[in-house]
Amino acid sequence: MVQVAAAVEVFEATTPLLADPALSNRWRCEQRSGILAARLHLLAGGAGDALTRAGEVADLAAARGDVRYATIARLMHARAQARMGGAVDEQQVHAHLERLPEVAAIEAWWLAADVAVDTGLQHGLTVARSAAVQLRKHAGVHRVDFERAAAGVLT
Repeated sequence: MVQVAAAVEVFEATTPLLADPALSNRWRCEQRSGILAARLHLLAGGAGDALTRAGEVADLAAARGDVRYATIARLMHARAQARMGGAVDEQQVHAHLERLPEVAAIEAWWLAADVAVDTGLQHGLTVARSAAVQLRKHAGVHRVDFERAAAGVLT
């Protein structure tokens, strides 16, 4: 847990870099940074901080029409909500899970699996397995490594 807390601290220290007006596609970097921060907060046991960061990213991404980051952030928000003991809107989570392979094909398998673990929604595991099958078809020379990694997450 100490390593995760240190990672959160180091990651948060990079925030000033995003303020550089010369940074190309800063808004996309900010969204990605927000998702990574929320994920680190969850790993460190800070579900409240994760909830806040994911909510911010979801709102900003939705306002920009960025379906990828809005979807990922809303799923991260549901994970944080569930970890805090709050109820999640199953219909909304299911809808975001269904969209996930379309907007985040490479990471959909593990993102959906994380949602299943934190929310207890079986549909997350169903989406994770389906996304893993699709990714496996295109893994090429990385197939064995992918299968090993997926087996550790999807069992």
